[in-house]
Amino acid sequence: MITTPDQLEVSRQQARELEEIIKDIRGSLGERTDLADEMVAGYASRLRKLRLDMDTYIGVGGPSETDLVVRVESPDISSEGAPSTILVDTLERLRKALSSSYIRVSGGQARGPGRTSDEIRVASEPRVVWLGPGSLRIGVDLPASFHLKSVEKWMADPSAGEFQSPIQRSVALLLAAASWASSDQPVDAIETTIPDGGIRKVILEQVRQLSPTPRGRVSALSIEGDPAVVIRPILLTSDSRIRARQGAYPGANTQEFEDSGTLRRVSVDLDKDEHLFELRGRPDSRPPIKGDFPEELRARVFEAIHRKYRVKARGILETRVGQHAREILHLEEFERMPDD
Repeated sequence: MITTPDQLEVSRQQARELEEIIKDIRGSLGERTDLADEMVAGYASRLRKLRLDMDTYIGVGGPSETDLVVRVESPDISSEGAPSTILVDTLERLRKALSSSYIRVSGGQARGPGRTSDEIRVASEPRVVWLGPGSLRIGVDLPASFHLKSVEKWMADPSAGEFQSPIQRSVALLLAAASWASSDQPVDAIETTIPDGGIRKVILEQVRQLSPTPRGRVSALSIEGDPAVVIRPILLTSDSRIRARQGAYPGANTQEFEDSGTLRRVSVDLDKDEHLFELRGRPDSRPPIKGDFPEELRARVFEAIHRKYRVKARGILETRVGQHAREILHLEEFERMPDD
């Protein structure tokens, strides 16, 4: 965190040095972009953190009264604009994260008798207030019901939630979980913040869905804003997805996965924002394996399921141990295989 003008100047110098290192690496490797991406990943992560700290110190990011500022970094975003699909995907992920967290934290009250899905949406849907240039920056206000009480005191301690409404508590826990996933704090820290295991799994799953995928178009997503809402800036990367999964299932083992087969539909429970599939027809008579996929792959997965062509699937295979031991594939990318 930057607190003085001298620290700001040191950070600017460090940022320039990191930019030169990244430029030299990419220049020396030429068209070997995959290797270059791998080699500059650590430097790029440090550069993003420096830029976030500098912007926070000098007050860049939009109107101060905005609850949240969501900033998206992607190679496809330039000073000339950003693809509309990145904007839509980011806002939809944020909406679903807030909605799913609200439903789970409310203990079913959100879906109480007589409440329609439209009422749940209105109670938990954020509002876009402004869009900023450069890296895609989105000023977002939280639902009106979030501001019914003062938030400064309990946002500092999300675990002390007896005076919070369900929407306030769900936002507090979601941001606390995102902050944990972007840090190097141990797993027991998030267990202390969210002691209820069922709520913790749902909240961390939303953080995982909100975080960029390793091979996706978005490389980083930061959340900052009103200090009463966001205690410290949050920077989500593909590493945050792994952290969120580890926090949700601390006894699980994970490994890189790549295999071929056909995608089959298991269920799509839109009310729970849950996307499930099964990879069947794997080589050497290997058994089918169930998995889930991020929202950004939804259209392509549905097409592959409908057209029944073979694919090469890549992602993370998670082996959960204990009473409900099972394997699940977290799909991150796939491609159509040539027809025989």
